[in-house]
Amino acid sequence: MIFVRPRIASHMIVFLALSMLFGIPGTLFAQQASSCGAAGTSAGAITLDSNFSDWAGQPCVPDPVDDCDNNRADLVSLFFASPPNDSNIYFMAETAAGANQPLGLRIQIDTNNDGIYTSAVDRIILVRYQAKQNDSEVEVDLLDGQEEDVAEIARGADWGESRLEGSNRVEWGVSLAQLGVQAGQPIRMLMQSRGGSANGNSWCDTTQEIQWSPADALGPVLLLVIGLSVAFVAARLRGRRV
Repeated sequence: MIFVRPRIASHMIVFLALSMLFGIPGTLFAQQASSCGAAGTSAGAITLDSNFSDWAGQPCVPDPVDDCDNNRADLVSLFFASPPNDSNIYFMAETAAGANQPLGLRIQIDTNNDGIYTSAVDRIILVRYQAKQNDSEVEVDLLDGQEEDVAEIARGADWGESRLEGSNRVEWGVSLAQLGVQAGQPIRMLMQSRGGSANGNSWCDTTQEIQWSPADALGPVLLLVIGLSVAFVAARLRGRRV
């Protein structure tokens, strides 16, 4: 049995709790949705219905404007969510401007978190979004890291804004099983965009790479317990200094 002095143990608890709550130093993590232009604190369930109010409060990665010469493909933000008790990962992309031209998107997912995106276990999500006057058509395909077909996710889905609504936001989802990912498993991902079809090699814009664990493995109850434990230890340490 290993015994740890109380002061060292308390410091270890604080470090582990902060690591689990905020991640290991050196990893890129997403900012909150309010910094990407979707203010709010809902962060709840996501419904694929081309109504984007449920994305308020969800994590996202902002992307600089004017770093792509095609406004249609100039990314503004990538939102992503893994709601509790939901076996899917959801995504929402926002561009600087809408257009009649289709938008092609590609999300590369390093499922085993080894920094390589081209393994057979990795995944590529291809999205083609075409805004119509009053609705939209969205196609989603899933490939592995070697660009072999895995699944056809959607054809003709109305998951994007219409031209009347601005035509610069689109959402979609993929199951954890299709990605070959388990809840709490750390993954890396990035998104690329281009005007037109998602098939092609000339990508106009790319988000930063992020590391993320879908559907937090700790769960909200355990996180609350850890948070309370940290607060208790911190109070004890302050009391000893008085």
